Amino acid sequence: MAGIDFSRYSVEELRQAQESIDAAQYPENYARLMAELAKPERQQQEQAESRAKEIASQDVKRTLIRIFVALVGSVTLFSAFTSYGEGVITGKHGRVIVKLADNPVGFYFGIVILVSGGLYLLYTGLTGKGLEKNIKSDIK
Repeated sequence: MAGIDFSRYSVEELRQAQESIDAAQYPENYARLMAELAKPERQQQEQAESRAKEIASQDVKRTLIRIFVALVGSVTLFSAFTSYGEGVITGKHGRVIVKLADNPVGFYFGIVILVSGGLYLLYTGLTGKGLEKNIKSDIK
């Protein structure tokens, strides 16, 4: 009876087979499986697959960070436009920071800061520019 041709399988499939095969019951198949895994090209393939998974994981992290930054920018812009409409910039828990009626210069300065920050965060989150260096160092 011919044994299993392990050359047709990926390294991941071979590793799964290694975990599930009964070496005592199927010693010839187990020996062929181990010989296939020991081939240099299989080891290179396993390293390449591992690196591809790592890159995919980093891409997911980058995307999540960009989404978060864009959302923070959107919330900041919403806050700026709401404050402009109400004539009051409020802080945490609704505490009044500055009112248009009391301090127009401070109020408009605050609105400009909120809009600028919100646009910057939204742009950064959508394009990813400005995040790449920080993300690369944080992911590793």
